[in-house]
This record gives sequence, structure tokens and C-alpha cells, in this order.
Amino acid sequence: MRLESLTVSLQLSITRLKNLQIKKTELSTRSRLEIAELLKNGKTNRARIRVESILREDYLIESMEMTELYCDLILSRLGVLRESKTVPPPLEEAVASVIWAKNYLACDVPELNKIFSILTKKYGGEFVKICAANSVKNVNPVLVRNLTYRVPDKRVVESYLVEIAKAANIPYEPNPEIALSNISHPSIGFDILNTPFLTNSEQNFDDKADDIDNTGGAENRTECPGYGNTDSNADFDFDDLTKRFDALKKF
Repeated sequence: MRLESLTVSLQLSITRLKNLQIKKTELSTRSRLEIAELLKNGKTNRARIRVESILREDYLIESMEMTELYCDLILSRLGVLRESKTVPPPLEEAVASVIWAKNYLACDVPELNKIFSILTKKYGGEFVKICAANSVKNVNPVLVRNLTYRVPDKRVVESYLVEIAKAANIPYEPNPEIALSNISHPSIGFDILNTPFLTNSEQNFDDKADDIDNTGGAENRTECPGYGNTDSNADFDFDDLTKRFDALKKF
């Protein structure tokens, strides 16, 4: 196993994923300000469209965080991987998830292609093919759900608008045709909307997010194959949104 090459690729992936999360979270904060301004000016339809975009990016940020953690786990267990001819069971989900996520995140994190290549040579094309297709369901289901994007239910969008308006102290009456009370929120998922709601005069964004290499970074991002299944008829799972709502309510 090309341990040194895999080590470098994992370290670069972790760094890039962290930087992308910082940058995208900052952009999410700016977007919330813009949505609040749209609500203030009575442009509700445009605000709804922007909320859908925020939800899409939220899923992407969560996925990047999970992939970063899996890369970190693999990096810390390289010695075990080197000595084994097959993937050790405790690391199977991490390895399978990184392999599967490559098709969705390699546009932003090109180092995942190198990791994919090394793992293919180590464990064989058949194993990698199974992971890439998630044939045996060994990929983290939350990661699959997040990257297999679906257009959010109107109730989800409306709930976001309500909480953003509250955070910005802007009067907003939700659409009476959309029943928000039917949404349940069991505790599940990542808290990735925990940045404070900033006013225009308080924005102070981290400069290190601008250090992302533009050859593979977010600025030159193109859609990876398969990312963004926008089937509006798909049933939306509300469970994974709980943490986002909780964070929004803290503003």
C-alpha cells in the first residue's frame, strides 16, 4: 500500500474540506442577511428561492464535515490498513463512505480522486465498485441522504423563513396554507448553522477561507455527477433538519 502517498492525500483532503466548510458557512451567514433584507422589502417569493439554496448548501457542508472526519479516522488507522488485506470491519464505513463521496465531492476536493485510486489498488476494483454504488449499504446513510439532494418541502422552507425573520426582528406572517405545526423535530444531525446572525456592520469573515486553491476550490466549482437530484415529488425527511432549526432559534 502506498502509505506515504495516501497520507499526503488524506491530509490535503482534510485541510481543503475544513477550508471549504469555513467559506461556505460564511456565505451562508451572508445569505441569511440577504434573505432577511428580502423579507423586509416584501420580496417573499425571492426569499423562498434563496432559502432552498441555503438548504442545499447546508447539506453539502454537513457532508464535507462527515467526509473530513472519515478521512481523519482513516489517517489515524493507516497502520491497520497497511497490514490488512481486506478492510477491517471498524473502518469499513469510513472507507466506503469516502469512496462513495468521491463522485459528489471530488469537484471541490480533487485529492479524493487520488485516495480513490490508492484504495482501488489496495482492495481491488470489485470492492470499490460495491462501495461506489453502495450496493451493500455500508456507506453512512446520513451522508447518502445529504448528498442525494431533494427539493425541500414547502413547510421546511416556510419554517426557515419564520426563524430568519425572528432572528432579524422583521415582522413576517407565514403562508396560512402551509401547516408548520405538523413538523416534528427529534434530535438528530449536525449543528452547522450555529454561526451568529450578524448585521452588515458586524461582518468579520475569516481570511483563511480565501486560501483555498482555485484549481479545485469552491470558486471554480462545477456540479459533480449525481449531486443534486431535484425530484420535487420525493418525500422529504424532516428528521435531519432539527439541529438547523434549533440553531436558527438561538439567534
